[in-house]
Amino acid sequence: MLITLTILAAFATQDAQASQLGFQKKSNVEGHTFSYRWFDGEKHYAIQFPLANATLNQLPNSPIRYNNDLLQQEIVAAIRRYAVDVSGEGIQVVIKRLGLNTEYQVRAPNDKVAKETLREIDELQDTVKAEFYEKNFFLTYTSPLGEKAIQHDFARYVHDSKDGLNSIVDAIKSIQENQKDYREFITIAMSWVQSIPYDDLRNRISSNGSGFASPKDLILQNRGDCDSKSTLLAAILKAYNEQIKLKMILLPKHALLGVSLRALPNEKTITSDSIPYVLLEPTGPAYYKIGEADDDSLMAIRNRQYRLASL
Repeated sequence: MLITLTILAAFATQDAQASQLGFQKKSNVEGHTFSYRWFDGEKHYAIQFPLANATLNQLPNSPIRYNNDLLQQEIVAAIRRYAVDVSGEGIQVVIKRLGLNTEYQVRAPNDKVAKETLREIDELQDTVKAEFYEKNFFLTYTSPLGEKAIQHDFARYVHDSKDGLNSIVDAIKSIQENQKDYREFITIAMSWVQSIPYDDLRNRISSNGSGFASPKDLILQNRGDCDSKSTLLAAILKAYNEQIKLKMILLPKHALLGVSLRALPNEKTITSDSIPYVLLEPTGPAYYKIGEADDDSLMAIRNRQYRLASL
């Protein structure tokens, strides 16, 4: 059986940073075994877990970089197919690209047919957009300025990834002092994610340039950015307890999590629908405990410069 071995190691002083001291990935035809050593600023940890290829193949891949041109090409192709279908009814459809959008005109035997044709094309365009977003794990939202914008479907990544991460949950529980202590589980899981090397994922040579890695690809590549790491941690916590309530906290240039957990004194929270969510900062390399975050994030939250995404 062919075995390949990848080893990445980093050594750091014992300061208040979650430092990955060792990473090892052993691969064979059945899958991979991952081993980690890290320091969270206070304690050293080590875990190991397997991920079979059969499991990995069921987990979502990282998204493509959002490309409006690609979307418009799919819209134009769909309208052209529709135009061929209705051409025998004396209907002509003229398609034009105008800026970021696709526009079309209809010539028909009468106004009633023209209006019905336009309605069908509008519905077709909406269907193509919905399928494009669904296929590529995108969501639309309205920005604070009232503009339509696109974001990754973090909740879907969490939902579709959690069942494949049970081996990680088991590995973390195996090193807990008290396997029934949920806070201890969160502490270890978060410090492990913090210790994974940070990468903004914009470089097309080392990533697909989308700025986001799915939980599967973050683990395989051993790097990720803030929203990627937050999604991975959320998926692990959902694998541990599917009923836990989580929020993705989306700041202007950052992302972190909130978990529905009884806050201890001095732990920072954010409230949604009268439910307090304790802050979780999984980005790293700075080590933050449960209920802690950097000053810029706390200021943005105080100034209500954030959006929440339910996970």
